[in-house]
Amino acid sequence: MSVFLDRPARDHVARNALAFAIRDGFPVSPGHTLVIPFREVATWFDASREEQLAILELIDVVKSQLDAEYAPAAYNVGFNAGAAAGQTVMHLHVHVIPRFEGDVPDPRGGVRHVMPGKGNYLADAFEPAHEPGPRRDALTTGGPDDPFLRALGPELRGASALDVVAAFVQQAGLATLAPALATMAPGARLRLITGDYLAITQVDALETLLDWQSGVSPVAARSLDAVEADGADDSGRETALAAEARVEVRVVRTAKLATRSRSFHPKAWLVEQGAERAVGWVGSSNISSAALHDGVEWNLRLDRAADLSAWQRLRQAFDALWADAEPLDAGFVAAYRERVRQTVSTSDDALAGEIETEGASLVAPEPHVVQREALAALAAARVEQRGRALAVMATGLGKTWLAAMDLAALAKQLGRTPRLLFLAHRRELLVQAAQTFGTMAHAAGLQGVRMGMFVGSEDALHADFVFASIQKIGRGPARERLARERWDYVVVDEVHHATADTYRKVLGALDAGFVLGLTATPDRADAADVGGLFDDHVAIRADLARGIALGLLVPIAYHGLCDPVDYAPIPW
Repeated sequence: MSVFLDRPARDHVARNALAFAIRDGFPVSPGHTLVIPFREVATWFDASREEQLAILELIDVVKSQLDAEYAPAAYNVGFNAGAAAGQTVMHLHVHVIPRFEGDVPDPRGGVRHVMPGKGNYLADAFEPAHEPGPRRDALTTGGPDDPFLRALGPELRGASALDVVAAFVQQAGLATLAPALATMAPGARLRLITGDYLAITQVDALETLLDWQSGVSPVAARSLDAVEADGADDSGRETALAAEARVEVRVVRTAKLATRSRSFHPKAWLVEQGAERAVGWVGSSNISSAALHDGVEWNLRLDRAADLSAWQRLRQAFDALWADAEPLDAGFVAAYRERVRQTVSTSDDALAGEIETEGASLVAPEPHVVQREALAALAAARVEQRGRALAVMATGLGKTWLAAMDLAALAKQLGRTPRLLFLAHRRELLVQAAQTFGTMAHAAGLQGVRMGMFVGSEDALHADFVFASIQKIGRGPARERLARERWDYVVVDEVHHATADTYRKVLGALDAGFVLGLTATPDRADAADVGGLFDDHVAIRADLARGIALGLLVPIAYHGLCDPVDYAPIPW
């Protein structure tokens, strides 16, 4: 007897005198339904005309039901006739398959490939891909041979959105994840849900996430770079920045959970590449260095194209948790910091491996010989009550780190966190500088430093450390606001641009204790006076030759190629 006739009548979703409809036991998509004649005939061509008409009548009934319940965008309707055509049950059954926008990257071709990976439900849909590309095994098990980041990283390249649920977030984990986030598409979105369970999430990590929300984010770093690569003017850059990457963080307070245990321990990663592709993992990896690298972490992958129903359940679960969580803000971080301070120890309760030491990427480097010389010269300049100085150092000798180290020295002298303004002409430089100064603030023990961006649509001129684009802060209204602010320390990066009128106006509006200009190339072909803007005081000059002689920069190897082309006939 046919397996379809074994199904009880209560499973029928529609029926008439000659045929019935049931949901497919191995659905390709939500609502996938089979329409079957009561008489056990092998194929459509063996059915009577009356049976065929009865089946067509039920297809209309089933479609109406599915329209009401699932509202699909389209349908595939068809049958297999014979083993060579793929028929596995030799009792005629017509498939009614709802289709949804984005359920496959490219639906063209229709029944030629109804759902990639769904054709043989008896086989593993997650066999490793034979073609080059991201690792697509169903399960990653962690450790040095199968780290989770190896599977996650390739999927983030060009991704339009990343949603993460991580019960715990560690600062080293954010630093580990940041390079992969920087490969996401310009304008990408990151949403992160974390919690306060057992106070294992680090305060420093929450402060970093606050900075990410304010625009100091690796996700945002490519928005302007992509525009600059196209040679857009300032107007084009501002337009791009208005749609730059968005980072939103929400927190689940375990005290407010409805469950009696107050336990909060979910981990999930959802990656989308527009409407074309979506993958996710559910498993054990929080945002920690160990969880992403060499920790024993199991994460099970699912693809939207291969299992739309599972993907939709994961998406709905994330959205529900997102709606219940509260936005991360400075008030929560301050209260959480106090709670952690008052907690004697969480080591007895914390799960093994969740608390980790800070990664090497969060440790400020020791100053090398040129930086030590520069730090001494800058300290002497302040003793002499100089208000401005210029540092001329070859690319690669660490000008930004020098500025961060000097700020830390000033903080020690003042006994408090100095107020910083960092000026540059490219967002990429601002984001890199923010990461450098954030690491130095952590190393110097500066607590609760608020970092903010003043570029594009971001307007955090009130922060402790402000990273501002010269294009935005040089405009009239912004320059007026700047004149009302007091800064302890101002850094002007790539200062060889500073002879431009915009820079001069900004420098003229500053109320600053000390202004440091950074450049590798102060000597301009147009003979413009860069040094004069900094009281002609060059605190340090270390060119490429000196960097190579000290072993801090690699030697240059020159190779010449013979070019026999006669360019004289070319008129332009």
